[in-house]
Amino acid sequence: MKTRGAVSSSFLAAHTANMKQTQSRAASLINGERDFLKLYQDIDGPPEDSNVGAVNSGASYGDELMSAFKRKTQELCDETREQCEQRLERQEVQHERQVQSLQRQLRKVVGSCVSLTEHEQILATTASEQQRQLDEIRRHHQSKMRELEQRCEQKWQARSAAVKKQSEQEKSELLLQIDHLELQKNALVAEAKEHELSDLRWGEKLETANREKAAVEKQVEDAKKRLEDACRLIVALKTRLRHNARLARDLESQRDKTMETRDEVMKCKLAYAELKGDMDTRIASLERELDHALRSVADEKANACALQVLTS
Repeated sequence: MKTRGAVSSSFLAAHTANMKQTQSRAASLINGERDFLKLYQDIDGPPEDSNVGAVNSGASYGDELMSAFKRKTQELCDETREQCEQRLERQEVQHERQVQSLQRQLRKVVGSCVSLTEHEQILATTASEQQRQLDEIRRHHQSKMRELEQRCEQKWQARSAAVKKQSEQEKSELLLQIDHLELQKNALVAEAKEHELSDLRWGEKLETANREKAAVEKQVEDAKKRLEDACRLIVALKTRLRHNARLARDLESQRDKTMETRDEVMKCKLAYAELKGDMDTRIASLERELDHALRSVADEKANACALQVLTS
């Protein structure tokens, strides 16, 4: 009976240890799943990229995000699978050791009141229970992994659709901006051509004004020359008039000398009167020409000033 109690105590201790190991494995798997979910949520956070400048950058960002997510998911799945396999291998080895230990204990208690068949039944029951628990843990882990992969796939599909939609929207916005810039470019080109034509027209007007200015300056020079000639002629006529006046006075003083001298004086007077009338007429005509030339010069100066103001 003491041997049977020892075997029962050893079996209970081994069973308790196996249960603790099973609970520890389940807790490790749950913690690994939580760590994976937390890491996935960190990876799946919304990307903050405020400097997307073109459609290609959005597409490359989506491809990079997809490849990074797949790599991280595969790494985590491989790591979790490897850890589970290592734990299962260790548990199987430990279970084999426990079975071997129990078999050794059974060999020691062959002669006791408990038969070997009962010990083998107990060991088989314990082994089947542990195997059942292990299979249950494996099924639970596989179910969790499938659910996790489905959630990851759903989240990835949603994220990929959002990134694709955002890239399409940015592409349409960029196309609208390109069209707007093309319109602005065409407007600026048309305005530049209009400015160029305006500059050409103003250049032609300036050349015409310069030619007119040169013609006016030539006319002014000609008028000045004519004015100088008229002034010299007026001076010569005045000199001749003074000479005739002196001659008339001399003839007047000698009028009493001879009739012939008187006739000459009368002739000189008549000549002087004719010359004076002719000179008055010519002086009036020259004064009119001088006034007209001065007005022309003033008008040309005003036109030249106006053209300089327009060209400046």
